[in-house]
Amino acid sequence: MKRKLLLLAPLALFWLAACGGPDGPSVVLITIDTQRSDHLSAYGYERPTSPRIAELAAQGVLFETAYSQTNSTNPSHTTIMTGRYVKTHGVSDNTLGFARTDIPTLAERFHDAGYATAAVISTGHLNQAHSGLGRGFDQFMDVKPRPGTPEDAFPDWTRPASEAVDWALQWIADQGSHPYFIWIHVFDPHMPYIPDPPYEKALGTGRAGRVATMGKVFDRELSLDDLFLQQPDLTPMERELYEATYRREIPIEAMIYNGVHWTEAEVASFRSLYDAEILQTDTALGRLFAALEAPQGAGAPVVALTGDHGEVFGKGGVFFDHRGIYSPSVRVPLIFWHPGDLLAGQRRTEVVQGIDIAPTLLELAGLDAGQELPGRSLVPLLRGTGEVAPMPIFIEHANGAAVAMIEGRWKLIISLLEGRDDVDPLVYRHAAEELYDLVADPGENNDLSAVEPERVERMRSKILAWLALDRGSGGNAELSPAMRKQLQALGYID
Repeated sequence: MKRKLLLLAPLALFWLAACGGPDGPSVVLITIDTQRSDHLSAYGYERPTSPRIAELAAQGVLFETAYSQTNSTNPSHTTIMTGRYVKTHGVSDNTLGFARTDIPTLAERFHDAGYATAAVISTGHLNQAHSGLGRGFDQFMDVKPRPGTPEDAFPDWTRPASEAVDWALQWIADQGSHPYFIWIHVFDPHMPYIPDPPYEKALGTGRAGRVATMGKVFDRELSLDDLFLQQPDLTPMERELYEATYRREIPIEAMIYNGVHWTEAEVASFRSLYDAEILQTDTALGRLFAALEAPQGAGAPVVALTGDHGEVFGKGGVFFDHRGIYSPSVRVPLIFWHPGDLLAGQRRTEVVQGIDIAPTLLELAGLDAGQELPGRSLVPLLRGTGEVAPMPIFIEHANGAAVAMIEGRWKLIISLLEGRDDVDPLVYRHAAEELYDLVADPGENNDLSAVEPERVERMRSKILAWLALDRGSGGNAELSPAMRKQLQALGYID
């Protein structure tokens, strides 16, 4: 049976070619996990973390203010791939898989239009059996365990950006002139921050205090026995930190909630390592961009680059994670590139969001997005042919913990945890209501809910009305023991 299918595949491609195939351009969707926009060179960051992404932005269109729809990987990617809010597609955290068969994915839409389709992802919890995002892809490159590494070791279930790009380049070359859609997901900037030494050195950053010790423990330059003899007064949380580092797991409780009381110098060290991993990602993507700029056959593809969520370095008491739905967790890059079609070197100030990506890519490919998608096509802005109507931004915290609405300069966050006893203790707890003026207070430090009660009431009513509409039934993934262990290491479940 498998042999017959292999024989039929070339015939299907021949039939599509004979019929002309799709008329639109190829499309490359790049998602960088845990990528804050304000740590990219194109967004004005002081360190040269991403010169190649900056070059892409200089030739394309960059949106200065873009929001993800949530602060967690699987829910955010499901939104990007479906164009639907989290409350609609039902994948509210990384333990769930996309199960709604009545909602088509981007891959299914492109596949049905005759495109070759592929995905290469870089973390185990996006594997198709767990995430449910394999639908519509001709090929989907899961992350597989690395030979000779422990099953619970973090490097065992991730793929470096360089490998993802290698696979993507080969697959794209194999398509020849046939239009394709490929999703390339890279994971390097996610915690734990373990850049290859050349990238750490390139930014001229050093490690301070316990960050330096963690590096030695991780690299097995320092044994736990020796460390504990040298430092007998370590707190229990510090011991857990080093033990988890030695096991190459993420010491989630110790890291996120400042359980070891990180110093400013140590936080700066972690920022530096995060930046080095962005540079590592940028270098890999640079090879991809170079190949796409010199296409063979059908011409340059449309490229869209974004992040699934950001990262926090202390906001709200959270460190080295993306809990909470303040700006550091949900402000992401959004860049489009298609030479000869889109404006070059444009920076747009319109506020955009994750649900806008699907209708935009479909229109750029000449495909009908239908009327059911809640987002807006950004094509008029990308081509300079018109405007798009402003709309409120709705952001849902993973696990249904909170929801935020951004309307103009105002942002209201309301907690949804009151009265709930079914919530993982690691889920971030926002205050009952928080109101911020994002123009006067972009850092979201001055809660105005007590002095703007009428505004809070109006915005709360809109949030509750929005929450009541078009709610999905949720995902239904069954967690394997290995996946459960991986998600526990990340702190997503107990």
